[in-house]
Amino acid sequence: DAKDLMQVVDVRLSRAAAAGMTLFRVTVTPGPTLRPVPKDVVVLIDASGSIGRDRMGSIRSAAKRILRSAANTGDRFNLVAFRDRYSYAFRSWQECTESSFKAAERWLGNVAPFGRTDVFATISSVLTLPREPTRPLIALVVTDGDANSGVSNTAEILSKFSALNDGLVSVYMYGVKKSANRELIDVLTRGNRGESFIFQDEGWFSRTRAGEGLEGLSNRFRDPVLSDLRVVFATDCPAVAYPRLLRNLYLGGSVEIVGQVPPGTKEIALSLKGLNGKEAYEGFFRLPLDRAA
Repeated sequence: DAKDLMQVVDVRLSRAAAAGMTLFRVTVTPGPTLRPVPKDVVVLIDASGSIGRDRMGSIRSAAKRILRSAANTGDRFNLVAFRDRYSYAFRSWQECTESSFKAAERWLGNVAPFGRTDVFATISSVLTLPREPTRPLIALVVTDGDANSGVSNTAEILSKFSALNDGLVSVYMYGVKKSANRELIDVLTRGNRGESFIFQDEGWFSRTRAGEGLEGLSNRFRDPVLSDLRVVFATDCPAVAYPRLLRNLYLGGSVEIVGQVPPGTKEIALSLKGLNGKEAYEGFFRLPLDRAA
């Protein structure tokens, strides 16, 4: 019952020659007929002692702004503060209304930094939230990535969470300082349908501005038009490609698949599937390499 994906997205191929192989990039962008669908967003704020009072003040202010700027009609949200334990602001998803925003702002005003950090248990808790398959579920984690409680080894966090998640939740992470755990932040997001950003400024004054990039990152996932994107290459297309799990497709954005094929390969042939709310889309694309840019 899937609709024709070829009618609602633009798929382009580019190529480059390398030693003993042909490199390729497939870029998928949404067409004008795809409309954003309602989403669920949970913002997880590292409130451990390593964040510090000045950074926390900036993060609180930015979180208040993104609740309004990153939300659309029909969206739902929740908030989490985490240390060696985590606490949710609300018992259930909140509709995006003026009263719920004000309740969230009051809760944020009481979040203070202290204690240690359990990153793994906190982000894993998102997997237990009630979920509607037609609504993309997005977790925005604001942290310095210094996991020092519970599962603290970076490689263990990456492997355990990615295996549990398997693409269910799109994870976006914001590093609040230049010395943030880049390996954890970058690899966890790339392996779980997300993106990352690390605040680069240094010095005392920069601490009061640590949340400045949060709004820009949240705008990247504001308008989802295709979620649960899957790619399968044809059996006659010997491609090795990355990433295994594709990000959601957002209005004004794109999704890229990069890879390599042996010399002499004539085309990149692949199937793409995705969801726009309750509507399933699927398309099969044959992209000749000799016509690629």
